[in-house]
Amino acid sequence: MNRTKSTPEPYRVWDQLAVVVLFVAAGLIFKNWLLNGYIGPLFPLAVLYLAPLLIRRVRKARRER
Repeated sequence: MNRTKSTPEPYRVWDQLAVVVLFVAAGLIFKNWLLNGYIGPLFPLAVLYLAPLLIRRVRKARRER
């Protein structure tokens, strides 16, 4: 049993806390549509996964030109 290698957390605690703060701040500004049952649960997914994925793809496409 190899205990030296551990599976890293997908997102650091600070990243998750930043998303919560961003969500609350955005929720105060865009009350109706951000906090509804559809967009609200997808917000952390979009910020922690989809946005970095899109940024990496754009950077890769620029390097390949």
